[in-house]
Amino acid sequence: MGKKMLMLTDGIYSEIRKTILEARHHVYTAVNSAMVQTYWNIGRIIVEHEQEGKERAEYGTGLLKNLAQRLTDEFGRGFTEHNLRNMRTFYQKFPKWHTVRAELSWSHYRLYVERHLTRHDRKRLGKGKRELISVSLSSHCAFGLCSLRFHSKIITI
Repeated sequence: MGKKMLMLTDGIYSEIRKTILEARHHVYTAVNSAMVQTYWNIGRIIVEHEQEGKERAEYGTGLLKNLAQRLTDEFGRGFTEHNLRNMRTFYQKFPKWHTVRAELSWSHYRLYVERHLTRHDRKRLGKGKRELISVSLSSHCAFGLCSLRFHSKIITI
């Protein structure tokens, strides 16, 4: 193969490669956005219908355990009781869909939900001098790339 043909193939290859990589990025973004919205909606359904708008489900109902079993049986992993609890908390922390950044992945939100202390967690610790880690979330999105930062500080209660 001559130099001219090699240069031509390199140019075509580069263009095709770029097209494939762009398509993969679009698919990843679309799937991620759909996952975030789905998990937010699952949290909404649990809070609005099963909890009747209360912050927490009543103890002893076994609701999340039952849902986790049925959803896992039908859809496979990813719908454990722990994950459903995260989805519920996700909705409680972001009750308005427009406040959710679809550019951030479910992993970003899951980390936030798992690290963020709820009022219930603080009550559970009781009175007295205890230290809590206060975690806040900030995101920065530019040029299609998003980063998530956790800011924490110790609070004595």
